Amino acid sequence: MSAKLKQLLKRSAVLLEPQDRESLPIVGKDAEQLLKHFAAQSEKIQASKEQQAKAHYFLASNGINIQSDIRPTDIKYAFDTIQMDSHTDIEKFLTEEHERILIDVIEEQRRQDDEDFKQFYSTQLDLFTKHMEEEQKDAEESKIEINELSKNINRVNQYAFIIKTLNDCRINNDDFNLVEQLSTVQNTSDLTRFQASVSQAWDILSYFMKQTDNEGRREGRFTRSYLVQPYQSFPAVETRRKLIDASRSWLEEQFLQTVNEQLHAHATKLKIGGNPYITHRLEAYINLNYKTVLGWRESRLEIVHGLPIWLFIYLLLRTGHTQVAADYIKENKDIFRFDKKFVAYFQEYIESPQHCVSKETHDEILAEHYRLEYGEGKADPYKSLLYKIIGRCELNKKSTAIIKSQDDYLWLQLMLVREVTDTENYAYQRYRLQDLQNHTPIMAETQKDDVWAQFKLLLLTLQFEKAIDFIHTGNKLWLEATHFATALAYHGLLRVPSASQAKTERNMLIIDQNGLTLFNFPRLIYQYVQIHLPTRPIETLQYLYLLSLYSTKQGYHNDEMISLAKSYLCKVTVKSQNHKEFIDIIYGQREPSILQSQKVLLDINSDQEYAQQILYPVADLLLQSGHCREAIDVCKLSIDYNKLFDVLAKELGDVLQQSKLSRLSDTTASNKDILQFATQTVQECQQQQHLKALPNTDKVFTVHLLMQLVRFRMLYEQGEFFPAISIIRETQLIPFDEQLGHVQLAAEQFEHLHETIKKNIPEILLNVMDILYKLWETYSSASLNVAISNNTIEDVEKQARAVLTFVGIIQFNIPAEILVKLNKIDMLMAQRRRL
Repeated sequence: MSAKLKQLLKRSAVLLEPQDRESLPIVGKDAEQLLKHFAAQSEKIQASKEQQAKAHYFLASNGINIQSDIRPTDIKYAFDTIQMDSHTDIEKFLTEEHERILIDVIEEQRRQDDEDFKQFYSTQLDLFTKHMEEEQKDAEESKIEINELSKNINRVNQYAFIIKTLNDCRINNDDFNLVEQLSTVQNTSDLTRFQASVSQAWDILSYFMKQTDNEGRREGRFTRSYLVQPYQSFPAVETRRKLIDASRSWLEEQFLQTVNEQLHAHATKLKIGGNPYITHRLEAYINLNYKTVLGWRESRLEIVHGLPIWLFIYLLLRTGHTQVAADYIKENKDIFRFDKKFVAYFQEYIESPQHCVSKETHDEILAEHYRLEYGEGKADPYKSLLYKIIGRCELNKKSTAIIKSQDDYLWLQLMLVREVTDTENYAYQRYRLQDLQNHTPIMAETQKDDVWAQFKLLLLTLQFEKAIDFIHTGNKLWLEATHFATALAYHGLLRVPSASQAKTERNMLIIDQNGLTLFNFPRLIYQYVQIHLPTRPIETLQYLYLLSLYSTKQGYHNDEMISLAKSYLCKVTVKSQNHKEFIDIIYGQREPSILQSQKVLLDINSDQEYAQQILYPVADLLLQSGHCREAIDVCKLSIDYNKLFDVLAKELGDVLQQSKLSRLSDTTASNKDILQFATQTVQECQQQQHLKALPNTDKVFTVHLLMQLVRFRMLYEQGEFFPAISIIRETQLIPFDEQLGHVQLAAEQFEHLHETIKKNIPEILLNVMDILYKLWETYSSASLNVAISNNTIEDVEKQARAVLTFVGIIQFNIPAEILVKLNKIDMLMAQRRRL
């Protein structure tokens, strides 16, 4: 007893202390002390009948009868053995539970698939709707009447030849006088009556070139100083000053030409002789237009020595002879004895930078201008006008009564505007080009019927983007708009949006975040190409190269437009009706091919870049649109066959992905035709391997496997099960040996397969299991008269188990619905075995 107590004490020492010790007293004695204590207590208590009676009473009061015999406890029936009822089927229960779990999994996956499909469908529907709307708008925008096209066919051909010549010069890095060439194309349509105005419009662009840098290169002349510069930067301001001077000079030259024409028409009457000096000719012009036999037509003219001097000086300025006017005033000071200060004013005007007089002089000129304009006396209107010009007076008052023609009005405004890099010192001094441009629509209001008059007005006020939009959008002059825009883009005068904005923006005219007007030149070119591509593909594609005028080589911000030109080039190839003929014409192996000979315009410098940036994108787009053979034809033009095998793999993979119903309803090509085409293509590649770089072995292996899987699928659908199984055995993709080592090896190989093969394996597994089940069912249900070896049935079962084991290892790569079908086949085989 003491040994057990000691053992209990030792064990209790390692126990956790109780959380609550308040209810139980702590015995602070060891085992020996307890034994001694019990023995001492026993000796103190003397046994007696009274004590025994108390003990019995104590036990009886707690329900213990000490006099009754204590029988040993029988635990024989403590745990009854439960017998299994005869109607209980554990296997069936487990099968039903397994099916219930599968059904729950399938339903949950189906709900998730439905949600994913709805989201995917909504996204794709939005994209498809947007794409269809864009296609419809493109078709509407590129729609042109046949009779209109036939009327302009000669001009279209002439323009196309000029653009082709331009691109050839750009390839050789030669400069090209594009404006001069385009201006030679004469109108043979309804625009014939406006031919003079159209010629003048071309002449304005030519004048911009001559007056800015007649010896410099024309291509991209203004790109670095005008297009890419901030609007208020010094190079941009200086360029606008030069262009404004060129516009004013053109107007002055036109007026001088009108003067000379009138003098020539009245040469007999005027008898000016052979004196070509401008002062002599202007005197004759004044006598012709401002004087009659009865006197001067304008009574307010101030006549000195028989000459209206203020009109004469104005005409010198109007014809561009500013220095002649300064010399005339200086040499004839006596004529201005009543206006001596004018001589000093004019001299300061000529000599000051940007023709801006000092503040003191301006105030004096302004006071004199007010006196002449609003005084009681009848002042010479041309005198008041001259004071307005040299002093830039009343800039808010844009014109006077004596300015009647649009050209005169515009010339006056160009004489008054000043482009500066800084803010003007005084508010009254501000009259910039933008201020003039804001008044242009008001100026053109009286010229609504003359389209080209408004077009010239926009050109002369440097509103190039609005000018092109005016004749394109407003008046549907697509042919003229395209080639005027081309000329402006060639010289670096046309602002365009970014490539992304050009593709998505439907409007031709765009206002950027800085308030500058942009014209969607890429969209204009693309529309023009769409119109003329069916009839003349080679000539029309030349226009896409014009987008490369906006490149870093020319000083532009980036090469986005070159990338856009490449994408358009690929797009029009796919949109052409006869793909093969188009590819043969444009991409064919000529020496050199059409695209290869001009690839430098698209910044393509090697055969590898040509394949990556042109051929492969074209092949992808053709493949997406269902033209596999045309895509293969394009891939054959590349320097290697890697892309070709990628295209074949995708096409064969798509064939395997099709359902049987869709394959039966698809009339484009049968599986047999596709397989035959793939086989022929692979053989051709093998025969020409010595001419091109060897393709990647993995790509070749993938294509061969896919071709075998397509053969398997064809045999399976035809009911030829034994040849079909033989093909699968040859591929070694699916194990038929149930040994775990073989199955695991197949699973490891599966992980290294190309994605095109992996995504088709689940369906192939289902086909294989279907074949095995049908073979097993045929053998199992054979009559006794047919000798079927049990080994044959067992072999099929082993093969099925091997396939299902393989499925279990790669189950995460198999869709839930296919797993259910595979399990169903297994359960059907198990049920048939029990029967």
